[in-house]
Amino acid sequence: MFRKPLTRHVLCMSGGAVLAVVLCLAFGAWSVQRDRAEQAGELADSYVNLARRITGEAVETIDAIHAEPAECGPQEVARLRALVLNSRFLKAASRLENGQVVCTSIIGRVDPPAQPPRVDLAGDGGRRISFNVPELGAPGSRSMVIREGNAMVSIHAR
Repeated sequence: MFRKPLTRHVLCMSGGAVLAVVLCLAFGAWSVQRDRAEQAGELADSYVNLARRITGEAVETIDAIHAEPAECGPQEVARLRALVLNSRFLKAASRLENGQVVCTSIIGRVDPPAQPPRVDLAGDGGRRISFNVPELGAPGSRSMVIREGNAMVSIHAR
């Protein structure tokens, strides 16, 4: 059967075509896998950078709240609101006294003072983080809260 030149030629051509198709499919699968891994790495980098920007903004706002200790009056409420309005990721800023929330950018003076949210994660340097917290003065709104010393900020959950 392989002695006929036409049969040998057809079988060699068919085998070569099958081999070429298999090699093309394997290369295509490898290329797609490599692209997906590269895209996943880029996406992970963008999430890490976004988390750094959000955390940096929260820490800067906490530092700004600590920079000017004040009583919770109209000027302090206006300052807290300005801090939030000038931020990109923050929902609220609050001042604490004796471990209780006494002033927020949303409702102003909190009377009687409210308990801060329970701590889900405690970091070095006294920073405390709470997740999925109902926002004081904003029914139905939830956020992540970062608290340090006498300052607290809420970060948009979405």
